[in-house]
Amino acid sequence: MGRNRGKSGVMEDNIDLAKAIEAGLLAQDILDSGCEYPDATDEELATLAEEGRTARSKLIEGNIGLVVTIAWEFAKSRRLGFDDLYQEGCVGLHEAVMRYDWRKGPFGPYAALWIRARIRAVMPASGMYPLTDDLEDPSWPRQLHSINERQGLARVLELVPAQARKVVDLRTGWSGASHTQTQVAKVMNLSLRRVKQLEHDALGYMREQWELSEAA
Repeated sequence: MGRNRGKSGVMEDNIDLAKAIEAGLLAQDILDSGCEYPDATDEELATLAEEGRTARSKLIEGNIGLVVTIAWEFAKSRRLGFDDLYQEGCVGLHEAVMRYDWRKGPFGPYAALWIRARIRAVMPASGMYPLTDDLEDPSWPRQLHSINERQGLARVLELVPAQARKVVDLRTGWSGASHTQTQVAKVMNLSLRRVKQLEHDALGYMREQWELSEAA
């Protein structure tokens, strides 16, 4: 019967579990502090803490399928081993469970961001993204400008490695005139393939960080 509850039912379950986790963490903090809490006995606090741990396990187990789906997406498109990606995705899921604030939206999309971020963090620096023609689309610098104006994403660029940051700077024209990928390759004395790789890596990282900041 539980299998037919639909998305709304799953969301409610996730929120209830998240509330139990939050209450359990608070209870454990009070117990660890050694301070007296007038509204609950130590036994009641211990029960809340245990219920929180149980809820955490249930929330993780209930969303393992999301890890499998995302890990397979990366494994098939990047031709990488599934097992390692799955393990890292599980770490990302655990981080999402510990950071999730049920007041700010559904758990699934939030968890997906953390799972993808964790998987991307351990992928090879080169060859991790397919070089497709969409990277030549001149509309993406304008889209990134729009995101930057609305969200202050420029500060995230400071976290991008220097070479990739230079590519994005030249492509968007943030510090001057915008350049095509071919022009960037000539200016930086790089191959066009390398410019595409750096551009794609940097843009993916920046979008990911923006999404995480929005979900936090």
